[in-house]
Amino acid sequence: YYLKDLKGAIEAFSKAIELNPAYAEAYNNRGVAQLDLGNKTAACTDWSMAASLGYTSAQNFITQHCK
Repeated sequence: YYLKDLKGAIEAFSKAIELNPAYAEAYNNRGVAQLDLGNKTAACTDWSMAASLGYTSAQNFITQHCK
């Protein structure tokens, strides 16, 4: 993500989620990358999942971008 390879970052976060479906931070970070690519719907879905797994920072993204 920090190298601005957003598609690569999404793939990496998706792999992390595949390996550990309860990895809330990966959902959150994938949401950020999705938003940066212009996919707001996917971003909001990821942040919702992160929030449901207890990642409290995701709620800030939901409040800012998904309402």
